Amino acid sequence: MDWFLAIFAPASIDKCKLILMVCWALWTNRNSIVWEDKGQSPSQVSHMASRFLQNWTIAAASSLATAAAPSSNHLRSWQRPPEGWMKVNVDASTGPNLDFVGLGAIVRYSYGEFVVAKT
Repeated sequence: MDWFLAIFAPASIDKCKLILMVCWALWTNRNSIVWEDKGQSPSQVSHMASRFLQNWTIAAASSLATAAAPSSNHLRSWQRPPEGWMKVNVDASTGPNLDFVGLGAIVRYSYGEFVVAKT
């Protein structure tokens, strides 16, 4: 929590977006190293973060345009994992002034039965 406050509290919204994309790129690269035994150089991870931010900005703008003219096509519901698997859904949020961070996760069996949730 101290790290989040130290990093995000003084940062502008644009800087916060960039920091989050760098974290996401680091996490993505970490997963590639752990699960696929291949990673990228720091400069490649930096470029990945820039691409993530660019793509997110485009998607967010498109999402705002879609929200202005809603249709049933963009409504989503929970999708079951394969038989015998469990699915973990996660989400995170910050307060309007970045004064808090919320994290949550829920685990469900493939047939939809609740297992556990944490916030």
